[in-house]
Amino acid sequence: MSTIIATGPRATSILELLTHPNPPVHHAKDSFKVTTHPWWHFPTYVRPWKEFQDITILKRVFESNLFRDACQYREGLPPYPTIHEDSDCGIDDEPQTRAMFDKWTKSVVMSALDPLRSKYPLVIWRKGKVIKRQDSKRPVEPGKKRKPPARTSSTYSRRGRTQSLSRYVADSGSVLHKSASPSPSVDPLSPDEKDQRERFPKEYKSAHHWRSHLLSDLDMLDEDGRWRPSQYNSKQAMPIRQAYTYCIQNMCRYGCILSCHEAFIFQIRPGGEIPGGDAEPTKRDLETRLIEDGVLEYVSIPWANHHTGSAQDLEEWTINLALWVLHILAGDSYEVDWKYKPFYKDKPTQAPGPAARESPNTNRDETESESSDAESESSESQETRETEIITPSPHKKRKNAFEDEEDQPCMSFSKRRYRTP
Repeated sequence: MSTIIATGPRATSILELLTHPNPPVHHAKDSFKVTTHPWWHFPTYVRPWKEFQDITILKRVFESNLFRDACQYREGLPPYPTIHEDSDCGIDDEPQTRAMFDKWTKSVVMSALDPLRSKYPLVIWRKGKVIKRQDSKRPVEPGKKRKPPARTSSTYSRRGRTQSLSRYVADSGSVLHKSASPSPSVDPLSPDEKDQRERFPKEYKSAHHWRSHLLSDLDMLDEDGRWRPSQYNSKQAMPIRQAYTYCIQNMCRYGCILSCHEAFIFQIRPGGEIPGGDAEPTKRDLETRLIEDGVLEYVSIPWANHHTGSAQDLEEWTINLALWVLHILAGDSYEVDWKYKPFYKDKPTQAPGPAARESPNTNRDETESESSDAESESSESQETRETEIITPSPHKKRKNAFEDEEDQPCMSFSKRRYRTP
């Protein structure tokens, strides 16, 4: 008979639901390899996300309304998902990792989003459609120049010097939730064509193959967060490059790499200053800057994190709590931009109704004139003609292989509040 892990009584607040301990898991060495691609983009800088590392930001975002909603007493919250120790907790590979997140994390996060669907323009945990953007050039190591163009008669020249990455899609993601539907026969959770675009790409990885602490353990970055020579092309850099490429591909500010050891949650932004000149920088300019000089800021949240005290004593993020917050922030403003306002200065926009349009980017100047808005709409229509939303098609994984490494024992799973009957 399968052993069911006891998860305790129902939560009476969203915060309690999201800070409950994750199921205890044990990792085993698997035969799957880390996916690679030489054309994936890489950020010039990889740095800690200092603003999001501070858990007190939760108490200030949206004028503290989000924290109050999380702490509010609620009856009727769904029970925790049922977890079977023998079939669910043995994480051997990436598919098992995905299965645990689908069964546990996704269910908990979506249950915590349900009471707020009509209050915030949130996104739901569901893979979106890919935006087909400009073809990419093969990345060049920082400090090196590109090779001179090949002769027109050469095989390399005939192959082309750019490549589309549109057929490579994230494992999961998020799309905008429509809080109401014009017809009762239409599922209110079904986004329309415009809102099916990806807003928060998610990538699953086996904890045996990738852990973020290797960035520092292997001295892959210098003191400023730049890649050391050739490290951007190493095995441990590939998951970051992969997730970073998906964010550029969809022009998403937020992304994450999820495993049953940690959640590597990040935002991206362009490096340097906003281009000057009379003409306003375009989305193409922003995309090019992200490819050539981008910044990835991250926070790593251990799977073992949980909280049992009062709300005021909350000292660290849990994976479920952080993902819940990001699903609300991505619903309010998901697009990458040149600059971002501090979270505590953001005010939530109204949740979208049946005829509501896509929420505007809150990072733009709120004092723009109506004429500027008209120009923005014209620019957006032009961008729409330049880009195309395509449906991800199933494809086989590439068989680029890395040699397996011996897995290190994970000491963070030794203490649990779980009990078995």
